[in-house]
Amino acid sequence: KDNTPEIPVNKNFPFDNRFIETIIFPDKLEAFYNIEKQLFEKKYLSSEGKWIALKPLLVAFIHILIELKYVKPIINGKSKDNSLNHVRQYFENRYLTDITQQMKPSRFDLKKLHTYHPDFIYIIPEIDSIKK
Repeated sequence: KDNTPEIPVNKNFPFDNRFIETIIFPDKLEAFYNIEKQLFEKKYLSSEGKWIALKPLLVAFIHILIELKYVKPIINGKSKDNSLNHVRQYFENRYLTDITQQMKPSRFDLKKLHTYHPDFIYIIPEIDSIKK
């Protein structure tokens, strides 16, 4: 056993994962949990599991997960906007943070998603595959 100290975790962290498979593909779950550990270690998440980094970073994080095919598309006759709202609400509840305003297309330019590369380079292993 290595002598790495255990990360102190609040009872809310790890999170309630009952509905996670409605959002994250099962084959990506382990990688997603590892990303969350990195978010915690890099102080994007508090010990309570609340997003404490800047809110646009959470929006970028969600869009990066979508781009990297972590997030399941919601296909039941709904529009893309409704699908994105569902994903936004899931992460708002998971990370105890309201990003309704920041998630609006007028506030977040998807064409600039690659500019968040430095923020997540040590957190999301596949981020190099995000297109510029």
